Amino acid sequence: MATKTKKAEEKPAKKAPAKKTSKAAAEEVSEAAESASTTPVAGVTITRVDFEVTINAPVDRVWYCLTRETSNWWPRDFYTSERTRRFVIMAKLGGLVGEDFGMGGGVIWYKVIGVAAPTSLTLLGHLTPTFGGPSMSTLEITLEPQNGATVFRVVDAVLGPVTDGLSDNLLNGWKTIFGEGLKKWIESGGRMGNGAPVAPASGGDFGDGMGS
Repeated sequence: MATKTKKAEEKPAKKAPAKKTSKAAAEEVSEAAESASTTPVAGVTITRVDFEVTINAPVDRVWYCLTRETSNWWPRDFYTSERTRRFVIMAKLGGLVGEDFGMGGGVIWYKVIGVAAPTSLTLLGHLTPTFGGPSMSTLEITLEPQNGATVFRVVDAVLGPVTDGLSDNLLNGWKTIFGEGLKKWIESGGRMGNGAPVAPASGGDFGDGMGS
C-alpha cells in the first residue's frame, strides 16, 4: 500500500489506534495472552505484537464471521475515512483486505498471501508515515479448536522504522478489533448492542454493488 490517490486509495497495513480498551473490555479478554516489543536487528527495526483470545464458538463459525460478516463487527472507530461503507476481508490468495467506498474506490490495508480455511490467514501490507511507518507489515491470524471453542491468535510483525509507541498502539488496536468486536459479535449470536440482528455482509470484491 502507498499513499492516497483520488480513486483507489491505498493506506498502511492498519490504523495505529489511539483508542484504549475499557476496563470492561479488558475483563472480556482477561484470558488473552499478549505481548508487544520493538527490537533492532542488524540495523533493522522489527516490531512484533502477539495477541490471543478464546472465543466461545467452533472454528467454522469464527472463520465465517471473520471473513463474511466483517462489517457487522469491525469497529467504525477504526475506519480511516467517512466515505467507508464496509470493511472487507477477501479470504482468497491475492484477495484484498480493507475499506470499501463503493464504485471501485477504497483503502487497502493488506493483501492475502496465504490462506488455509478455516484455520489460518496470512496478510502483507505497508505502513505509510502517517500511520507510524514507513514500514512493511505481515499479519498472521490462526484459529485453533479447543474444547468446542476457538483460540484466536494474531501475530503482527512490522519491519522498518516506526514511531514511538507503535507496538502498544497496535496491541491495543487488535485487542479492540478482535477481543471486543469479533468476540462480542460471535458470542452474542450475531447481534448488535441493541439486540437487533444484522444481515451478514457479502464477501465480494471492492465496490461490488455499493452504488454511488
